[in-house]
Amino acid sequence: APMDAAEIIRQHHERPDATGFKKYKISKIQPYAALMSISINFSQYILENPNWTFSKYLEGHKDTFRGGPFTKIMQALANIAKRK
Repeated sequence: APMDAAEIIRQHHERPDATGFKKYKISKIQPYAALMSISINFSQYILENPNWTFSKYLEGHKDTFRGGPFTKIMQALANIAKRK
């Protein structure tokens, strides 16, 4: 596990707009925590939407996950979606 595993776990429900459990500022959220937050959100989206698509998810959540490490992750996911 990464050295920062405990902090990543603490931050994994944080959002770029500081609406997470601990209300962390975007500058304090670690990239792995942002990735975990997006992954959990995407998993919930799949479970709740039988006709889900990757493109629909990205379109619907691009504003939710904007700022700091979230932006880079969402851009990388959008690039993956374009390759299909």
